[in-house]
Amino acid sequence: MSRNIISVDVSQEKLDVYFANNNEYKIVKNEPKAIKKLVRLFKKWNADLIVFEPTNVYHRPLQVICQAEAVSYAVVDSYCVKRHKDSLRKMAKTDKQDAYYLADYAKKHDIQPQTISHKNLHEMQELMGKYSELVEMRIQTKNRDNVNTLEASHKINEELLRFLNESMDKILQEMQKIVENDEELTRRYRIMVSVPGIGDITAYMLLAFVFELGSLNQRQIARLAGLAPMDYQSGKYIGKKFISGGRSKVRKALYMPALSAVRKIGFIQETYKRISQNKPKKVAITACMRKLLVLVNLLVKENRAFNSNY
Repeated sequence: MSRNIISVDVSQEKLDVYFANNNEYKIVKNEPKAIKKLVRLFKKWNADLIVFEPTNVYHRPLQVICQAEAVSYAVVDSYCVKRHKDSLRKMAKTDKQDAYYLADYAKKHDIQPQTISHKNLHEMQELMGKYSELVEMRIQTKNRDNVNTLEASHKINEELLRFLNESMDKILQEMQKIVENDEELTRRYRIMVSVPGIGDITAYMLLAFVFELGSLNQRQIARLAGLAPMDYQSGKYIGKKFISGGRSKVRKALYMPALSAVRKIGFIQETYKRISQNKPKKVAITACMRKLLVLVNLLVKENRAFNSNY
């Protein structure tokens, strides 16, 4: 018997819902009240899986309510769904069709529900996502201040920078409260900050965006962050390996810690020296980022802090 899969094409204002087993469509507003009614309908229909794509922040209400109501769901890669549709040579594009091919993709690829979650995962992701935005705004403000000629403009920039810094501090304080009030998060956090190069901010980013730490092997965790090297070969041609996909926020969060780890962790320093001898330094740093993530993954899995004899 085929699974009862319901797909949802998410946009800013509405949700296009496709009930695959009944071949029926439904459109609801993308707002909490309407989504709660929709999720109750999913439970009434005994849905095995609700599948949808990530759409910036617009899918978050649906994800949070599904999680709260204990409804099985999966957030699938938009790129994979698009390639699936292209393979069927379907060129037309409507929200209704997107919902249909989303369900078709989930059925043919046997997509499974997300099993790793946490009651505070959404809050952590939203807070650290906002923190990343404020970091970018601070960089832009500082860069603009260099070309300002009016004293009034400098003062405005100083006030804006002060506001951004205060807002970033508030976010970190909120993250600290979430971590301190949860035993599992506290355990993970203490393990992470025991690793040389990883501080509070990096630990919070990893807690928010790589909650799978400790549950995957080293290849899987590297692919998840987009740090696994990909081969590029055809016939006699053998191209350079490259990294692609994965979670960009994680890569950004690991770059500076990897630079620090090169100086403080012996085997990562050896990796950097070996690779940088005949390859660009950025390639060596990327390899060190992967080593660092794999190390944290192992420590969380084995529930032990870092020691220099590792």
